[in-house]
Amino acid sequence: MTVRPAGGKGADNVIHTLLGTARCQSGFDRLVAVCDADIPASPAKKDELRRQRGHLVVIRPHCLEGLLLELMGQPPGLDSAECKRKLRDQLRDPQDPASYAALLPDLARTEHIVLNELRELL
Repeated sequence: MTVRPAGGKGADNVIHTLLGTARCQSGFDRLVAVCDADIPASPAKKDELRRQRGHLVVIRPHCLEGLLLELMGQPPGLDSAECKRKLRDQLRDPQDPASYAALLPDLARTEHIVLNELRELL
């Protein structure tokens, strides 16, 4: 598995980056775009991804931070900005994986629609 950040800017940019990388580098057996729900993919980009046999996983609610809040048993914010603020307020250092480990349950045993979809694809 190869994970590459697309730098945000919405689902269309994530799909564009994924397909561009796949065109430049061969050897991928599966293409998966993982996008926040706050800026959805356009129908044209979804179709382009499907034509390349790619999969779109939409992180809900709103964004990755909203998903993490749900996994921690907390209500997510009303939008992405609030989710990001609520999670950031609980972390010692957002860049340190250990900050998340202390807050999150054992994800291997956690049932959640987004996690289940990712497990199926992987």
